[in-house]
Amino acid sequence: MTHSVLIPLILIPLLMLALGVLLLLNPPKTINNFIGYRTKRSKESQKSWDYAQRKLGEGWIILSIVNFIIPLTFYLLNIKTEYTFIAFFIVQIFILISPIFFIEKHLKENRY
Repeated sequence: MTHSVLIPLILIPLLMLALGVLLLLNPPKTINNFIGYRTKRSKESQKSWDYAQRKLGEGWIILSIVNFIIPLTFYLLNIKTEYTFIAFFIVQIFILISPIFFIEKHLKENRY
């Protein structure tokens, strides 16, 4: 894996980490249609909204670390295949959106 391939694979985890920290330290205070974790369920009440912002921030911080370690490990071990970049990119996108499923499930089960 070359440096030019590694850089995009590290940008997604770094962006996730930055946005996760931002959501934890300075979440959108009120329900809105412009910024934050915005779904029908998260906008049902202020309590749902606050929960969704916090959980997405926490999830992205934790998953960004995982998302960073995997490609870095492959790079350091010099493991390369012709499909490595595509496979990592698909995995990173899945990791990026995976917290949504857990947050929505919790919001559905625990109406605030």
